[in-house]
Amino acid sequence: MLNNTLIVGLGLIGGSLAFDIKSKKLSKHIYALDKDQNTLNTAIEKGVIDGAFKEGVKYDFVIFCNPISTLESVAKNIKEHIKDAVITDVASVKEYPESVLKPIFKERYIGSHPIAGSHKNGFENASKDLFSNRLTIVCPTDISKKDHIEKVKTFWEHIGAKVEIMDAKTHDEIFATTSHLPHLIAYALTKTLPEEYKNYVGQGFLDTTRIGASQSELWTDIFLYNQENVLKSIELFKKQLDTLENAIKDKNKDNLKSMLDEISEKRKNL
Repeated sequence: MLNNTLIVGLGLIGGSLAFDIKSKKLSKHIYALDKDQNTLNTAIEKGVIDGAFKEGVKYDFVIFCNPISTLESVAKNIKEHIKDAVITDVASVKEYPESVLKPIFKERYIGSHPIAGSHKNGFENASKDLFSNRLTIVCPTDISKKDHIEKVKTFWEHIGAKVEIMDAKTHDEIFATTSHLPHLIAYALTKTLPEEYKNYVGQGFLDTTRIGASQSELWTDIFLYNQENVLKSIELFKKQLDTLENAIKDKNKDNLKSMLDEISEKRKNL
């Protein structure tokens, strides 16, 4: 069991972690740091956390759940108060957090990315078991201590997640295609819809663009902080779109059907 856990940022992910840590009794005390005092008050009133961040507490586990763009500044502001803690974060990109948090926390930092969430955001949408049976990627650095890695891995397993260890570079290459590109496409497809067509939107369009309603601040950061990999994924997608476009232009039914059959089979096997 952890003693004093600090959650930085009580949004959907941070709030859901607080619910799980409390319900599963993974820490004796849970504290939170958030820019919104009302959110902190609500979390305390609901019994999800024991109190707001304060100096003098010996924190042994800290989870940064705040926006990627604020990771460095917040970490520097509180680093003197979390000197003995194992540090992790939940950002959807991992190379950038490692580049700013590793110099601050040295061997105590290990990145995490729980593959869970919603197009809804905020503490009001937080809930327990959000991470149950979902994959969480744990990204140690080249200087992370083995016992610290094990502590982070065990934490996520106790939360209910399935854990895989991966380096930050590989993580960002993979998730640019499997997560970041689909969100970008959902935004683009939604933008493509003429206003006068919205009354004729079917379930297929709604299913495909559901994540296009995701939090803009979060996804702006993700696209920009994984820029190189996202741009590569966009190019790969454009090539596939060009291939399909050319098949339609050529009016070659057999060729087009063969391509769609191949793609359909690939999707069925996911």
